Order: sequence, then C-alpha cells, then structure tokens
Amino acid sequence: GQPVNRLTGTVALYGLPVDGGFMNLQPVGGVQGIAVVARGAGGDTHDATTDEYGGFVFKGLSPGPYSLIPRLPDGVVVIPDRPFRVTVDACFVREHIAIGYR
Repeated sequence: GQPVNRLTGTVALYGLPVDGGFMNLQPVGGVQGIAVVARGAGGDTHDATTDEYGGFVFKGLSPGPYSLIPRLPDGVVVIPDRPFRVTVDACFVREHIAIGYR
C-alpha cells in the first residue's frame, strides 16, 4: 500500500531534584491524557491525546509545516517555553515535548 505520513512524539514530565548540585532537569516519565493539537500553516487542526506512556501520533497529515500545541493543566508549563514547529515532508517525524511544574 501507500506510505502514510506520521508525526509522533511524547509529552514527558521533568523534575528538578533538590540535591545541592547543579540544576539539571531529570525525566520523571510520560504523561497520559494530554491533548496535543497539530496546526498546519493553512489553519487546519488535528487532535491527539497521549497514551499511558505519554506518546501521541498523528497519521495521514499533508506535507508541510505544523505547530504542535500541548493543552496543559494549570500550573504545568513547557520546558523550555518555546513553540514546537515541525515539517512533515517524509513518512515519519518525531518530536519530544518536555513539561514541568511552575
């Protein structure tokens, strides 16, 4: 059959251990139930929700640029606070979104 474009990724919680050392973020694990929106350059939107491992997948996206927008609960932020932009131009694209508490 025909190949299907896929955009996959994870939403993972990171923590900042208090151990008197350098401030290094440490992964805690994937976060289930986070809504992620892929918005195309033309304004088209596609929705996904993270699974029990924090994974999400969009299948059959048209080639082109997309912004990924996680819908996070109050008090949770993206680390670092930056837009996630990807270009779907091949069969497979992967993005990782790190989040943490304010």
